[in-house]
Amino acid sequence: PPLFQNLDCHTSLAVRPAQPPPPRPSARERPDRRPHPAKPNVPSAPHPHVALQSQRNIVDIAFERHRRDIEAAQFSVPVDLRMLAGRLGLVIEFRDLGDNKRGHYVPPEPTGASGRVVVNTRLSRSEQNYTLAHEISHHILGDGPSDRALPIKARSAHERQVDSLAARILLPRHRFLRAVKAGQSDRKIATEFDCSEKAAHLRRRELERGEA
Repeated sequence: PPLFQNLDCHTSLAVRPAQPPPPRPSARERPDRRPHPAKPNVPSAPHPHVALQSQRNIVDIAFERHRRDIEAAQFSVPVDLRMLAGRLGLVIEFRDLGDNKRGHYVPPEPTGASGRVVVNTRLSRSEQNYTLAHEISHHILGDGPSDRALPIKARSAHERQVDSLAARILLPRHRFLRAVKAGQSDRKIATEFDCSEKAAHLRRRELERGEA
């Protein structure tokens, strides 16, 4: 019998559309391709100028936070560091620390004990004042315990921040600028403000660069 005898004349055969070929895996999806190891996300070192700017900002913020206390102590010349320490809740101790230490700072304890600043009595008066301002600066910057050795060969970036803040405390800007315009040397300025010559040199260098 004819093959299509049971089909209606109006019935058409359904033709299945051709299936597209399966997509080829990309080079990334091929199992035989080994992926390259991811590069570690190592932050690049900041530009020296950016790092220096960041350091100055830290000192600026700390100074502004305690400006009222610092300026109250700067009312007199030399600066009344004992008043400043008292306003900050610090206890000052002068002790014989031998020939290898200038002083150290002990932060306040959670129990409520006050922070302490210890200064070596073997230092000259100007060096004692500078060390006292340095250790007070550790407190203002919120540091942990510090132990300042006498021979200082390499200073860390943070210690330079502390030195900068100490110089700002010891040498108020307007009075220091007046002394500089009068042609006074760092040694004479250090004598007038009863601080180390190093502090006067540091303060002069920062003001010349417009940093403080």
